[in-house]
Amino acid sequence: MLVSIPIGMSGSYWIYVRTDSDNAVYEGAAENNNGSSLIPIHVLQRIADLQVTSITAPSSICRRQTITVQWVVKKRWAGRTKRQRFGATAFYFSTDPTSARATFF
Repeated sequence: MLVSIPIGMSGSYWIYVRTDSDNAVYEGAAENNNGSSLIPIHVLQRIADLQVTSITAPSSICRRQTITVQWVVKKRWAGRTKRQRFGATAFYFSTDPTSARATFF
């Protein structure tokens, strides 16, 4: 059986398995041995670190002009993931070379 660990769960836990957990099978006096022993497991939480590693856009444009912007996002954490989504992407324009006064588009 595959067990999916919820997002955000991390730390030390114990795994315990119990068969016939709903008592659907009559076992008479042998009902007391349906559980396993506890085994320790440590759940690691890998925190995503998404980085925009490059961006290309025209160096000058006219108002109301449609442009093409290309960018590369890298995920930097160990291991593989089934999820390939990087969340929402937002575009901003700034009047200076910092993002402090950027306007969302």
